[in-house]
Amino acid sequence: MDAATKIDTQNAISFLTNANYGNPAEASRAVDLFMKMTKVAFKCLNLKPEFPIVNKVILIDVLVHLQCDLKRLPDPNEYKVGGYLCFWIKKLKPFRFQSRCRHYTNELMGLSLGHAVVVSPNKRKGKSIPAKVFHNILYDLRYRPVSPSVIANQFHMLYLD
Repeated sequence: MDAATKIDTQNAISFLTNANYGNPAEASRAVDLFMKMTKVAFKCLNLKPEFPIVNKVILIDVLVHLQCDLKRLPDPNEYKVGGYLCFWIKKLKPFRFQSRCRHYTNELMGLSLGHAVVVSPNKRKGKSIPAKVFHNILYDLRYRPVSPSVIANQFHMLYLD
């Protein structure tokens, strides 16, 4: 990974959850930071050549909902942050592909970004979700009513130390 794509996920999430989205400059900075995170997650998925189109208005809505939920929680850890981020992306659907219809687009991006948040602490670097489990979670995200706390618990169960 080159220096342009390296980001400190923990600091990025901290900024995103504390940003003032009523301030256009800060909202724009948050969207840019989130897009960097998205590009890193997208590279890890090896989905070439097309990067998804992002509706920035919906993306800000995702970040506002994430921020509200995390402030409401007594002690949000990386599992909860990843679970809630995944949930709001799959719920509000800010991503789409222009040239072809891809199923699971937002579920895939949500799961990948949530996973990036969970594995960012050094002790989990290089860990991945087994392929069969990954596909089962994607299916559940798409076709079943899944709450953010359930997604957080799934992340926690996958990475029990």
